[in-house]
Amino acid sequence: MPPTDTRDRIVDAARELFWHQGFEATSLAEVAERSDAGTGSIYYFFKTKSDLLSAVLDHYAGSLRSWLIDPVYARTDDPAERLLGIVGTYRTFMDETAFQLGCPVGGLAVEVSAEHADARERIDAIFRALLDALRECAAGLGITGGVPSPDDVAALTMSIIEGGIVQARATASIEPFDRSIACLEDYLDRIRG
Repeated sequence: MPPTDTRDRIVDAARELFWHQGFEATSLAEVAERSDAGTGSIYYFFKTKSDLLSAVLDHYAGSLRSWLIDPVYARTDDPAERLLGIVGTYRTFMDETAFQLGCPVGGLAVEVSAEHADARERIDAIFRALLDALRECAAGLGITGGVPSPDDVAALTMSIIEGGIVQARATASIEPFDRSIACLEDYLDRIRG
């Protein structure tokens, strides 16, 4: 196998393990076993576990649009439906995984400490990219008078996503997420021009 295939397997294995059990709890030996690559191969591609974390975050950054945003945009041109579609993708995922897994990037954001400044910057960039997509949707709502701003609507929607995930996981129920989505739908109806 070419080295890039091995590297991709390592990143995919690390991504899955970091998501399921966390960054700190995942050992490089587990990544080696899951990826069917030797520990030496891991060190060939990544000098440190933090470098591997950066590669995982780069994967998320590179796939955000194709995994989350583009499928919703392909289904509808309506800006409110796009906002709700993005939220709905997370909602569906939570329901399908029986509330066992949260947002993979949000989970890493909570876990990584100040010593991982590079990871924090990458996580921030991923969240900013999602906020940009949400802002783009909000800008198309035709809000009269500029209040709330598209930035405000994007921030609220992001809070509903991340808060909905936390509440659904804490209660092992989709009900809190659905209640938040219903409030967002009502809010969007009220502010649309």
